[in-house]
Amino acid sequence: MSEHYAYLAVHPRHVNLGCNHGAHLDDCGLLEGTGRNMRKTTVRTVDDLADPRLVPLLRAARQERLTALGRA
Repeated sequence: MSEHYAYLAVHPRHVNLGCNHGAHLDDCGLLEGTGRNMRKTTVRTVDDLADPRLVPLLRAARQERLTALGRA
């Protein structure tokens, strides 16, 4: 089982910040997608990074992986 919990995909005009198991997280409406596991949010401006939901989401994604791996 993978330890990875988040990823960045860099594009010319935006960055996708995704959670590898985002479908299993309470994302407060931040993540997009319909896949079985992965979800992402699109960062288009620096101001998007100030979203107060972002840090708790990343912490929850990390905790989900630690728990799944039996390391929590």
